[in-house]
Amino acid sequence: MAFEAKRFGVQESAFGNMGIPPHDHVVNSYDAGNNIIDVKYYRGGQQASGKLVARIELTYDGAGNLATVTRTK
Repeated sequence: MAFEAKRFGVQESAFGNMGIPPHDHVVNSYDAGNNIIDVKYYRGGQQASGKLVARIELTYDGAGNLATVTRTK
C-alpha cells in the first residue's frame, strides 16, 4: 500500500499523522460488502449537525483488502 502524507495544518504533529483534530462525533459509511468506506469527524452539535473537522476515505482492492486511506478534509 502506497503512503502519501498530507499536512492540513500545524495541528499535524499534535494530533497524529492524519491530523484529526479533537472531535465529538464520528459517522461511518459502509459499502455493500460491509467495508467501511468513509469516516466523518464532527465537533459540536448533535451527531452530524456539528462542524465537519475531518474526513477519511478508504478504498479496497478486488479481493476486499484495504488499499488506500486518504484524508480528504
